[in-house]
Amino acid sequence: MWSRRGVLERDNRTCAYCGSSRFGTTVDDIMPASPLTRVEADTWLNTIAACLRCNGIKANRTSEEAGIPLLFQPREVTTRGTLLVAVTGIATAVVALGLAA
Repeated sequence: MWSRRGVLERDNRTCAYCGSSRFGTTVDDIMPASPLTRVEADTWLNTIAACLRCNGIKANRTSEEAGIPLLFQPREVTTRGTLLVAVTGIATAVVALGLAA
């Protein structure tokens, strides 16, 4: 399930526009939501972590319109993906649990 905290953790709090690894504290919509585009804003594939500065520069535009390309593409977070991150974080043998080859 999508969450602001989940996006920040997925992206390691790294700004997808400038690469700052200390200031990715806001969540930005890659494709701004509007009645015209009919894009659902809060999805894993439409949101990334961004620093306050870059988020302000981009504003309610696409990254192309703002002239600040994405440094990495967002990815969908699955339950298995979340489990692998959690298990790896506590140094449990992922292979022993049958989660990796």
